[in-house]
Amino acid sequence: MDEKLKKLDEFNGQLKAFDGQVKELEDWLPQGRKRMDDLLNPDNPVTAEDRVVQTMELQSDTQLQIEDFAKVSETWNQELQPSEPGESTPQAQDFVTRQSTVESTQQKLYDEVREQSAKFGDDVKYLAEFTAGVKKFDPWIQKADAKRAVGMLKPKNLQEALDQLEDAKKWKTEAEEMKLVLDHSHESAQKMTSHADADAKYASYKKRWEVIDAKVKEWILKYEKMVVVWKKQAETAEKVTAAISAKPAPAGEGGAPAPEMKLEDLEVHLNALKEMFIQKQA
Repeated sequence: MDEKLKKLDEFNGQLKAFDGQVKELEDWLPQGRKRMDDLLNPDNPVTAEDRVVQTMELQSDTQLQIEDFAKVSETWNQELQPSEPGESTPQAQDFVTRQSTVESTQQKLYDEVREQSAKFGDDVKYLAEFTAGVKKFDPWIQKADAKRAVGMLKPKNLQEALDQLEDAKKWKTEAEEMKLVLDHSHESAQKMTSHADADAKYASYKKRWEVIDAKVKEWILKYEKMVVVWKKQAETAEKVTAAISAKPAPAGEGGAPAPEMKLEDLEVHLNALKEMFIQKQA
């Protein structure tokens, strides 16, 4: 009897220790779940690099928990599980159920962590693509903002107007190219698990780009009008100069003098020149 009581006491001690081990595994599961949820929906901004590191740490900790469960399960299978009729009590079945729950929850979390780890690893790549685009766009938009702040240059002659028009058209081409760079960066960011910060930065840059786009289109339109006015002015000035410097033509065979520019026509051309001068100043 004493020997049986001793064995029973030892078994109860083992069972109590086993219950404590299972409870430790159970208590860790909500912690692991919370860490996973925090990685998926962080309360504070987390860099892609930090997210990868934290995910790898969670994956390692989950793996350790699975290894600990394997040891606990081995103890149950070899030393504690019912082996004789009548030993399969509700309490024994409760231990079986708890172990099954721990095992399935651990494996589910581990699979999820591995999946997210792969995604977060891709985040680093997509973040690098987004950052590369931003580094190319940012200095351009700063120069563009500075150029816009200086304002539109006033050409002094037709050639300068043509030069400024060409420069404005090049600026428009650059703006369109940089918009493609920005959009491509945004597309890369959309592939990230979390891209709220990238979205905010893209929206800010896009708004600044739209200001430049509108301004360059405005400048092109104004320069084009200047070029048209200057060309007309040059043509009209040539007509006026030719009329003023023209000598009376010899009479024709019929004795009638050759036609000359009338004073009224000259006045019209001079008024046109005056109007075009006003348009250039506008």
